[in-house]
Amino acid sequence: MRTQNFRYELGVWSDSRKAQSLGIRFKSVVRDKTGRFANGANLDGGLRLGKKFQLFFGTDINDEKNNRGFAGFRNTLDTIIFARRNIKTIENSISAAFTFNNKAGASLRVRHYWSGAIYKEFFRLNEDGSLDPDPSYKGNHDENYKLFNIDLLLRWVFAPGSELTLSWKNSVFDNQSVGLKSYTENPGSILRSDQSNSFSLKVLYYIDYNNIRKN
Repeated sequence: MRTQNFRYELGVWSDSRKAQSLGIRFKSVVRDKTGRFANGANLDGGLRLGKKFQLFFGTDINDEKNNRGFAGFRNTLDTIIFARRNIKTIENSISAAFTFNNKAGASLRVRHYWSGAIYKEFFRLNEDGSLDPDPSYKGNHDENYKLFNIDLLLRWVFAPGSELTLSWKNSVFDNQSVGLKSYTENPGSILRSDQSNSFSLKVLYYIDYNNIRKN
């Protein structure tokens, strides 16, 4: 049996063809009669300086209450545990692109993602899909997940249909079994986490088979 869901959205955007653009959207979702609901907001903007430089930014905020989802198993693995939880998610990103000329350009993207989950109540999943409260389950599934990554890309078209691409990717993530309630709580933990860096070089060369055959 499907439950009733209601979604409300209100948004305002400026003309994206202009040198400066800005958009904002608010949303609210009521999923059913069990008290599940979510509120969110998005803010996006862009800036163009001449024909060479472009800058974009975005913020996405979502706050969900009384979400229900899979939490784990009992020790015997024959009982599935669901949970009622509150989840907050915030994502910020900045992207920039610079064109040196008609053959070369660079792009940069910086992204920070945070999601915190607080588990409030646990249930046993029955065979008919219903849930029964299970106060005896004591598993800790609270979560505080942070991710920070940087992507840098350099692209050079050295011949028609042929290009060389150099990229650098940096990624840092921190996952704790402590559900923090605030985005600003313990902000320095991500800086003390392990990092991963990767470099790649890709060369794409176009060969015209018909010209080779003629020669």
